[in-house]
Amino acid sequence: KVQVEQKEKDRERTDGKEMDSEEELELKDAEKEAFEVKVDIEAAKLPEEPSFVVISSQGCSEALFKIAFDQDLVEVGKVQVEQKEKDRERTDGKEMDSEEELELKDAEKEAFEVKVDIEAAKLPEEPSFVVISSQGCSEALFKIAFDQDLVEVGKVQVEQKEKTHDCLKVFALKGLILIQVDGSLQSSFCPAIVEQLWAILKAKKALNCIVGFQTLYKTMYTTGEGGHLQIDQEQPLPIKYITTSFAKEGGTLKKFFGLKLSQVALDNQFNFVGGLMGAFLVQSEMEGVEAAAFKVIVDEHRVTSESLRGYQPLLQHLLGFKSVNLDEVHQFRQFRPVLKEMNAKANSIFN
Repeated sequence: KVQVEQKEKDRERTDGKEMDSEEELELKDAEKEAFEVKVDIEAAKLPEEPSFVVISSQGCSEALFKIAFDQDLVEVGKVQVEQKEKDRERTDGKEMDSEEELELKDAEKEAFEVKVDIEAAKLPEEPSFVVISSQGCSEALFKIAFDQDLVEVGKVQVEQKEKTHDCLKVFALKGLILIQVDGSLQSSFCPAIVEQLWAILKAKKALNCIVGFQTLYKTMYTTGEGGHLQIDQEQPLPIKYITTSFAKEGGTLKKFFGLKLSQVALDNQFNFVGGLMGAFLVQSEMEGVEAAAFKVIVDEHRVTSESLRGYQPLLQHLLGFKSVNLDEVHQFRQFRPVLKEMNAKANSIFN
């Protein structure tokens, strides 16, 4: 056999000299990794010779056992790990090293505060829908089709490191609530924003049905075969959707899907819903609320009359605005001003 013996370096100097940088780093790593496991289990309450020991991960598996066996689960113990927490502030008068400074800077950079400013009294009671509208074509749709009917009732901002982000605008619109994504909304803000908005919507009994509208360029959509969606110019633009599992029999979504419109189809597993609507879908699934995210697939980057017409079935058959005819959208009063504004934002040329 071959063995190697290596003298272990002392962690503490005994000759009165200061440790060199390599020794300091080794000591820091050892302190950072040190931990103690504490097992607190009432062994007498565990079954004798159980048929299985099940290791359940967080998330879906965890939810499964909580939902299916809520009356039968008996907690008999826990396992904790104690680990020395690194001091954020030096008490010896010395400056923090670069690693500590970076960690502190990252924590300060990520910290933010959500500020919701909504006149709840102006929101409709028990609205038929809460609509989450993405920037771009969906935003232009509501500005053009309902320019006289949109009543702004509030906004959501996020303060982060002395900077204010305008994230959402909230409107009342003919018996529904429209939440318009605005400005510099970041995905990291969304769960905290939804948590605050959910409480307001619940108080107004507004959780009947939540829908999201978004436009997606065709090359950004992945088909089940791994390619991109082909758009037939002679057919209506395709609409893909994903829903929570709580679409009620006889409910709004079931009625809409029951129309079996040729351009409306269930989305596949290769495409995800993120951002604000993704956060609302997750919350709706946990709370048992009907919700769906709709994507209109387009073949132009600009907002056009064709891309706006893609929302016709959603506007008429889902939201119930039968009188709004998007075949004539180019004649609407706000058509040209809004398209000019929206396409200028996207650095497109307006003709």
